[in-house]
Amino acid sequence: MLVSAVLIGWMVVSVDWSGVANELRKLKWSAFIACLLGLMGHFAIRAWRWKYLLPVSDTRPSFAALMDGLMIGNFATYVLPLRAGEFIRPLVLTLHASYGFASAFVSVVIERFFDLACVLLSFAVIVYYITGIPPWVQHGAWVLSALAMMIFLFIIAGALLPHLLLAVLEKILAVLPDRVRSALLKFTSEFLSGTRVLAHGGNLLKVIVLTALVWGSSYALSYIYFLPLDMEPSWPLAVTTGVIVALAVAAPSAPGFIGVYQTACIASFELFGYSRELAVAYSLVSHLFQYIVFIIYAWHYFLRSKLSLSLLVKRSRPTAEQASPS
Repeated sequence: MLVSAVLIGWMVVSVDWSGVANELRKLKWSAFIACLLGLMGHFAIRAWRWKYLLPVSDTRPSFAALMDGLMIGNFATYVLPLRAGEFIRPLVLTLHASYGFASAFVSVVIERFFDLACVLLSFAVIVYYITGIPPWVQHGAWVLSALAMMIFLFIIAGALLPHLLLAVLEKILAVLPDRVRSALLKFTSEFLSGTRVLAHGGNLLKVIVLTALVWGSSYALSYIYFLPLDMEPSWPLAVTTGVIVALAVAAPSAPGFIGVYQTACIASFELFGYSRELAVAYSLVSHLFQYIVFIIYAWHYFLRSKLSLSLLVKRSRPTAEQASPS
């Protein structure tokens, strides 16, 4: 809350809000049809990928169940603190498919590792297409790209050689206190157990390809969000905004990344010489649009499932505690 409050306060005093209002008055409302199609297409690809991260069973979850989990999870993250959607999402799936919470939750953790690696690689690429980037940022990009490759190799090793990897980690972590070592080994063991699904039926290759499609569609969505505004769409700016927003929302913030999201958009736009007012207008339009879509989807889901957000929160508490390595 404090991080978001500080960033919002900074925007209040550093942005010309009459200029923001002027940008918003020029909105092209018909362009929001493309925004809706882009957003739903992006989450459809995410749902497709999630299927290959779940344990192999005789009955795969339906596409509708995967979409419900993703969309309600994002809705919860946008309205509740502490990224509650990361626990609500697997819980929703367990209500409509034959999976336990632990296995569904581990699939979300593995997915986040893939996403992190892809974002870091994307960042390493875009820094070479932005003029005026300090040398230390370029050097940092090399470090992040190496980290991304290490994450990929860790996942691949976990899928193909889990017992060997766990034995190596046990020796490396032997220098840590018992409590810390036990917690890390428990988490790693559960994580590696979840990665075994990647060794089945070419799932690893499918997930890598779909991860590329997920982030390609994410950057395309950043591009589509330019369309309602009075500006010339730019692919370099779209990719840069997508990467910086993805990195920024990892920071602690209020529900829905309020303040953090807007600041990331400002930083991205200023790299390409655009005004803060246009950046804020873009952030408000894209952010509010996502809020509206998630709220409408959640409203429809709760009506047809006869559930409520408060009930999901209550159910997620004990399962979240069981999933924690501590």
